[in-house]
Amino acid sequence: MVNTGEKVAIDCRWGIRGFDYEWRSPEVFMLLPGDKKKLEYKISDEKPFHESIPELNIFFEYKTNKGLSLFSRRELLLEKVSSGAFYNITRVGSFHPAVILIDSKI
Repeated sequence: MVNTGEKVAIDCRWGIRGFDYEWRSPEVFMLLPGDKKKLEYKISDEKPFHESIPELNIFFEYKTNKGLSLFSRRELLLEKVSSGAFYNITRVGSFHPAVILIDSKI
């Protein structure tokens, strides 16, 4: 993850989400402008390793130093390996820029 913005990103959280699936990292961190952080997700312990998950995305939730909550995501593409034994994340798809995270109260 790279903070490409000009402001500090605080309360950073991330995870993997798709249709009928969600995994969230327990780690919460901060990124200064230009900072980079390596994120790790052990797919072999999770449902996408064994099943194709439609609409799989890696997502980022964070706040600005003024308390504005933002959300961005990037599509992940799963493909079954040639042996057919499991799925692997083979590449990343479209990036969806940050939008304001609103609580729908549902």
